[in-house]
Formats: sequence, C-alpha cells, structure tokens
Amino acid sequence: MEPSLQRWVGGTGDFQLGAGARIVVDRRYADQLGQDARVFAADASQLTGLDLRVVEADKAGAGDLFLTQGATEIAASGYRLTVDGSSVTIAGVDPAGAFYGEQTVEQLLKLSPGRDRLPQGQAEDWPLFRTRGIQLDVARHFQPVADVEQQIRLAAWNKMDEVHIHFTDDEAFRLRSSTYPGLANIQSYSHSDIQSIVEYAHRYHVDLVPEMDVPGHSRVLTHYDTGLAFTCPAFGLDGTTHYAQGGVDLDVTNPRTLTVVTNLLQEFVPLFRYSSVFHLGGDEYPVHSHQSECPELVDYAKANGYASTQDVFTTWQNKVAAVVSGLGKRPEMWDWWDYAGGGTYGPDKNVIIDGWLAPESDYTNLGYDTVGTDASGLYIVPGTYPGNTTHSWIIANDGDYYANWHPQPSAHLLGYEAPEWGDRLTPADPVSYMRSFIPRPLEMLAAVTWGGPRASDLFAFQDRVDAIGAPPGLPEPIPSGARTLTGSPYSSDGSPAGAAFDGNVLSAVSVGGDTGGAPGYAGLDLGAAGAAPVSAVRFVPAMASMTAGNGSGNPDPAKDPASAAEDAMIGGTFQGCTDGPDSGCHVLATVRWRPTADWNVLQVTDMTAYRWLRYVGPSGGRAQTGEVQFLTAPASALQVSVRAPASMDFNGGNTVTAVITNGGSERISGVRPQLSVASVNDATALSSHLLSGPVNLAPGRQATVRWRVSLPLAATVGGYRVQVDAAVPGSPGARATATTQVDGPSVDAVPGPVRLAPGGAGQPVSTAMQLTNHWSRPVVVEWRNASPDYVGSGVLEPGRVTVPPHATVTAQVIVRPITAGPLQVPLTVTDVTGAEAVRWDVQLPIVQG
Repeated sequence: MEPSLQRWVGGTGDFQLGAGARIVVDRRYADQLGQDARVFAADASQLTGLDLRVVEADKAGAGDLFLTQGATEIAASGYRLTVDGSSVTIAGVDPAGAFYGEQTVEQLLKLSPGRDRLPQGQAEDWPLFRTRGIQLDVARHFQPVADVEQQIRLAAWNKMDEVHIHFTDDEAFRLRSSTYPGLANIQSYSHSDIQSIVEYAHRYHVDLVPEMDVPGHSRVLTHYDTGLAFTCPAFGLDGTTHYAQGGVDLDVTNPRTLTVVTNLLQEFVPLFRYSSVFHLGGDEYPVHSHQSECPELVDYAKANGYASTQDVFTTWQNKVAAVVSGLGKRPEMWDWWDYAGGGTYGPDKNVIIDGWLAPESDYTNLGYDTVGTDASGLYIVPGTYPGNTTHSWIIANDGDYYANWHPQPSAHLLGYEAPEWGDRLTPADPVSYMRSFIPRPLEMLAAVTWGGPRASDLFAFQDRVDAIGAPPGLPEPIPSGARTLTGSPYSSDGSPAGAAFDGNVLSAVSVGGDTGGAPGYAGLDLGAAGAAPVSAVRFVPAMASMTAGNGSGNPDPAKDPASAAEDAMIGGTFQGCTDGPDSGCHVLATVRWRPTADWNVLQVTDMTAYRWLRYVGPSGGRAQTGEVQFLTAPASALQVSVRAPASMDFNGGNTVTAVITNGGSERISGVRPQLSVASVNDATALSSHLLSGPVNLAPGRQATVRWRVSLPLAATVGGYRVQVDAAVPGSPGARATATTQVDGPSVDAVPGPVRLAPGGAGQPVSTAMQLTNHWSRPVVVEWRNASPDYVGSGVLEPGRVTVPPHATVTAQVIVRPITAGPLQVPLTVTDVTGAEAVRWDVQLPIVQG
C-alpha cells in the first residue's frame, strides 16, 4: 500500500468479494459513517463491477464489508483493518480513519488480478502528522473545477487530508464576488463552483484551505479600486522600485482597505462551510529596509505610536486575522513578517504559520502552530512550457527527500505541505503541463508524512505507486497488471543500448544519429513472434545520481548533468515499427516537456502490435535517456477495440463504439463495459450514456456496444482520450482495455500584433483577429476590456461578431496600447440560442514600432 501500512500481521489465504456482498454500516455509527459508506460502495462497485448495497446492521454477514468505529487505542485518523475468510471489518478511530481504511481496501482490490480478493490478516494504520497537504495555485494559472476535484481525489487516495487553494494574486482574483462585481478574472469560480469543490472535498475527507493573499500580491484589488493602493511613488500604482509592476500592495494605513477586505472575507469565508482554516497570505510585501521609502507609511507609524513600520503591517494582518476568527475559522499566514524584519512583535498566536523561508522550529519554538513548506525542497514551480533550462524552475526534490528526510512530530508542528506555484507559467501553457508535476511530489510527501515503512529507494517506491494506479473514476495511466516487454537492444549507431532496458535506473545511453542529421535511437527487438501492443511507456531521464532530485532550484546544464539530460529529451518520441528497426515506424508517445528525475509515464492510444520499439531523440539530436519500459496490458480472453468520431460535435449525438471479442475457448458471461472520455489537457470528463447492457459471449464471438457522449459548449478545447474497459467481475482472465484519441470542437482565436508607435500610447490601433468555428452551429464571440487583474499593456475596446458553423471570419479589434507586452483578451463564446457560454483568455501581443 502507499502510503505503506504502519503495521501488518498476515494470515493465510484470501477473502473473496462476490455477488451479493454488502457494505454494512454499524448502526451505532450510521450518522457518522453513512455518507462514507455510500462513497465507498460507489468506488468499490466501479472497481469490481459488483453491485454493493449499503445496509445498517449490528454486525457483518458472510461475505460483507463492515464499517464501524472504536479503535480508540490507535492515533487520530487511524484505523484497524481485519480480513478473515468470512468478512472484512474496518474500524476507524473516527470517520477519517474509517475512510482511510476504505482507501486501503480499494488499493488492495486493485492489486488483486480479478479485483475481488483481499489477503487475510490485520492492519493497524495511522498518520504520523496531522497535516499532510498540497497547494494548488489557481490564481496564476486557472484550473477548471473538474481538474481541481481530481487533484483533491488524488490527494485523498494518498491519504492526504489538506488541499490549500491559492485563489488570488497579482495576476488574477479567481473568486467571483457579488459584493464587488467585476473584481474577478473572467476565468474565475462562482459561488456555485465553490460549493461543488467544497462538497467534493468533504466527501473525500479533505480539508480545503482557501487563500486570499493580502496585503501583498494584491494588484488586482488596487487596480479595481485605486484608492486601496499606496500613493507614495515606491509602492503606488506606478511604482517599479522593487516590482516589475506597481500597485501590488494594499495601503494598510487606509481604513477603507480593511473595510473592503473585511467585506470580501464576509462573502467568501462562509462558502467554505467545512473548512477549519482560512489562509490570508501575508506574503512578499515590502521588507523593512524598503518600507522607509514610503513617506506616508513612515508618517503613519510615527503618528500612531508604532515602534516600527513593520508593526503597521503586522497589526493590520492581526486585524484581518480577527475577522477570520470571528467568522469561525482559524487564520493562517506565510512567515513573511519574520523575513521582512524590523518588527517588535509578530502575528497573534492563534495564527497558523506556513514556514517557507525558515525552519519550522523557528516558529514552533515561539509557540506558533506551524506547517512546513520548505521552498528549497517542497516547492513545485515549473518554468514556462516546455520547461527547459532557459526558464527558471523549482521542482520538489523527491529523491533526496524520500531517501534522507525523516521529520518527527513535535509540539506545534502540524505537518507539511508541498505548494505548487504557477508564477513562471503563461496563460497559454496547458493545464496538463502544470498538472504533470504534482503527483510525484504529492506521493512522496504523503508517504513521508504518513510515516510507514519506506521502500528501498524512490524508484522502488514509485514502482509500488504505479502498480496500484489511480483511484476509481480517474484516468488510469497504466493498465492493471501491465508487464514490461523485453527483447534484444539495438541502436542507430551500433553502440550498446542495453543500459536503457537493463532494469537499472542509474544506467543510461546516449546514441548518435547519422551524418545526415537524423536523430539517434535506442530500441528493443521483441523477436519474430513477440510483437505486442504498447499500453504505456515509463522512463527515467539520464541522471547524475539517484538523489539528483528533479533539477531543483535554477538549473544550469553546465553544472547539473541531470538537468541537461532532462532537457535533452524534450521533443523525443517513443515509436513502434512494423517492418524493421527503422522502417514502418509510428509515434506512440512524445516527450512534450521536460521530464523530472522520477519514473515518468506516457499513455499510448495506438493498439497496433509492434515488433520493434524504440526511443528516438529530438530532431537532429542524440537519443539520451535512462531506463525505459514499454508496457503491455496483461493477456486476456477478452479483446476490445474502440471507434470514435475524429472530432466530436456540440450535442449528444457523438457515438463511441466498442467491439468486444471473446478470444478464449470458454463462454464469457456478464461482461461489463465502461467508457471514460477525458480531456487530454485538463482531465475534465464528459458524460456518456450506455445504449446496451452487460454482454455474454460464446467462444470466438463478438458484440458491439455503443455510448452516446454529450459535449457541452463549455467543454475543454482540444483532444480527448477515449478509453473502454471491459471486465467480468472476479475474473482475472477476462479484462481488457482499449483507447483512442479524438479532437473536441473549439473556436480558435488568433489575434494579430498591435504596434505601439513612438508617442502613440493611448491612441486607438486596429488589428485583425482570426476566429474559426469548428462547431456545427453558429456562435457569437464577444470581447471586452481585460479584467483589472491584467492591467498595464493596453485598453481593449469591446466588440462582437457571429461566426457561422465550420467557418473562419476576420474581426477587427481596437486597442489603445500603453506599453509593449502581452495584453490579455477575455473572450466569451455563446451558442446563438444563448443556452450555453464559455469563456477563456487569449494573448494579444503589443510590440514597439
């Protein structure tokens, strides 16, 4: 299990989950465990294909799963799992403990070949730390609701109990306010969105920690209401002394600033009904040595008897914290006040401190409850896509931390969090790029803060994680039971290529191409009878050492061989060839961005059987890689193929067809096909309706099943991964998966550049924007001045145009440029009936000349 169990005593034999099995809730704890039981039943049913009823009773019957409480001798959030030949009992210390026991059972079921057996024995399991979390920066880089919910589910699957969401920053204010209309970015979360996220997190025992960052990182607020900004030149709206753009700090000397922030807190804090904490940021306002550059701040401090200008900021933060306390939540802040220096006192002691700049002990010793968020080892800050070393980045150092970090609980140390930050990304960078860097640090931190026994090294740990796979309902990157294909290594230049396929993650190859500039390659020949389809590719980039980390800090290829090798893989491809080592080759998967020093996983949708498999370096480059695994799904009597429209349309008439074949010698009954259609970009899932029921197949026969897939106008633009799973409950030899990929329709917008002539700032300039409608019905595209969260480059005059179906039109856009740089253009696309609308932003370049 991951996180691994604290204690396990194994028995003999297995418990088998069969038809008629029930989830039985101890009637004494029905109020506490009833909702969990229903979620558990839904998840377990999806895993096993069994219909698991939820009932209340005093004890379990034969074949049942029994949920209860009472393991009081185990630490908080712990549980006891007892599996015998007759039944399974999960006894939680509390509801959270019972939930974690359920996750363990689900993981054990996933490791069972038929997803129906659990090993007999008894486990006692509990977390080492109370707080085990991650942070999502949705302010800098918006994430759709569905994607946020998937990150929450992934955290819960790894027995994490906290997801901190950074909603506001200089780039965007993502909480849509009814108190201050127009404050939020066009891509923001409505009250309804928040309610959905809140209820989803509660369902999976995740405590949401929402953050509204004040008084620093508040440029959206100061441009929305300029009276909230300092007027001194150093910190005002035009100040650039310490920041690239002015107005990032709220004027804490202005009483109205506290009023506006209080009003916002009174609107937003109650929306997070189950959260125990509300985060107030408090990060990166001017340090004490710079505060003297603002006369109004200095004068205010003297007039009001403050010993230090820093005390003005600290007092203001304490007032805001008191507002949060009055709304029933505990306030939390970053440790910036300490780094800023010069203060004679700190935040009130009821404030939780996030220590990112100093050791946690600096604050626990002062009596603050503290969450460790070490910037040097736990931060996740990918650089601009594709993440090569020309763009500064910081990625959590999984290898070093898993091997060498052994934190221990102490007074006031609540736990640890891995913060993901998007401040080095652009709005054009895909959500999938940012999201790809989260799972590995999340898994590592979950394991360390849970505190169970560790694997021999990071890669052995990730082997176990990948064997378990994703939680029910999330895309499965690797089929259950997949095996690694083996063969005879070969290379483009004849040099030994075995180091890429020898099972040693520390060995690597670097193979050159031909004199004509073709890239090098290293591959495997599976043999004349060994051709097989590839379901997924796992690979590790070449590394200087196992604990080289993920190129943390600001990598320099000349000094960091690991980061240079990671960069060298961007644009490389994994290919399958039918006619020879270099003939009849097709791309199975592409390394679209810089990989990390972990096992990286790429999904494959091409189900063709290939004899020759190879890694090919980027165009004109060497094939430089560490260990590579080509994975194939386990052999099964069932065979599945899937067909989908090349491009889906805006209606419910998109039909996905699967052909299920019984390739065995015995009849297969009760095959249950399942379809998932999820965005390649942000993992948003589409709803579907199965047009037929379970399938029964005689040997050699096949059946066709169909689904109708609904695609709303607001569906994510781009590709969708279509996956069909067909399985017979409890039958390990009758399970198969097929995948393909289709394009979702979209409205493409390509704005032309705006030229800023000398002395022409503020003067209207016209530019063309090309709009292409891929839908089967006309749409209306509207644009307006960018939200106040993106001020500085220019002012956009509103416009509107209707685009016919499957057509391209050129619209004239009027801009009043102010400075060179990208201008955010918010677009609203509406179905002509007005039934649905979708909003997103494009970048319009303003250039000198």
